[in-house]
Amino acid sequence: MPIVVPWFYIYSTLISWELETTHSLNQRKLPNQQQTETMDNRQEESLEESKGSLWKIIYTSFVLLIMFVALISDRVGADMVMMVALTLLMASKIISIKEGLDGFANEGLLTVLVLFVVAAGISHTGALVSIYENVQSISILPY
Repeated sequence: MPIVVPWFYIYSTLISWELETTHSLNQRKLPNQQQTETMDNRQEESLEESKGSLWKIIYTSFVLLIMFVALISDRVGADMVMMVALTLLMASKIISIKEGLDGFANEGLLTVLVLFVVAAGISHTGALVSIYENVQSISILPY
């Protein structure tokens, strides 16, 4: 259930944004005929843009679905899944390259990345095995 709730929230947010945009464009009226024609042209352009954003919503939903399935199946590393999803969104120009790379400048993210490197190093060297065996031999609980 924890994965279904964010997916539904993201999808409903995108759909409600699409409906609000279309509804607000249809409700605008100006008194002057010339202004009305200008506004009609702007509305048509905005409607075309909002219709163009429908494929972005569908594409993003598809990428998120594939990403969630890949993360749950655990056949590919989480880092690879996230990078592929980010690359797909940047390649389709839904996310600009600048926006996609700006996230890597966050100090919190860099800290987590460094911790992943340290954890992988400790895991591959077997440094925790001897510590684990010592702690297990001192255990007070009878097994």
